[in-house]
Amino acid sequence: MFKLTSSVPVPSVRRGRPFKYPFHTMRVGQSFIAPPELQHTLRVLSNYHKRRGRGEFTCSLSPAGIRVWRTA
Repeated sequence: MFKLTSSVPVPSVRRGRPFKYPFHTMRVGQSFIAPPELQHTLRVLSNYHKRRGRGEFTCSLSPAGIRVWRTA
C-alpha cells in the first residue's frame, strides 16, 4: 500500500539538458543576436515554437549576426 503525503515541495531542478536558445523565456518585444551561421537553425526553431503555440518570432540578418525577435 502507498502512503500519501502533503506539503512536500516539488524539486525545482529541471532534468535534461539546458535550453540552448532563450525562446521559452522571451517576452514580446525582446530579441537576441546569434552568429550568422545559425540562421537556418534559428528559423527552424522559431517556426517550431509558432506551430506549437509558444509564441511568434521573426528573424533578420544584421551585420552583427542574426537577430531573433518575439513578436507575439
